Amino acid sequence: MEKGKKVLDTARLRSYNWVRLTGSNKVSLSPCFVGCVLVTGDAQGVTDITLYDGESAGDPVLLTVRGNQNATKMLHFEPPIKTERGLYIAFGTNVQEVLVKYERLQE
Repeated sequence: MEKGKKVLDTARLRSYNWVRLTGSNKVSLSPCFVGCVLVTGDAQGVTDITLYDGESAGDPVLLTVRGNQNATKMLHFEPPIKTERGLYIAFGTNVQEVLVKYERLQE
């Protein structure tokens, strides 16, 4: 390989989808990779959302994201978080919207 040339690692390329949520909702009904989550809060107080590995808030918790009032918090996952059963995002308090980047896995 010539010095100074960059090589594109196609094995790491992913075909992500984006979805904007304004309330708790199912994002994926099948296993997926979660690459990024943006949480926008309102002016009332601390925000929080919870990501679940499945189709509802009764499934296992992946993580809870908390942010500041009237601010946007971005989490970029490298490597992405892999779900086994799907992805559900539950809104807690003071959340205006959530933007999530994900890729469904082939079965």
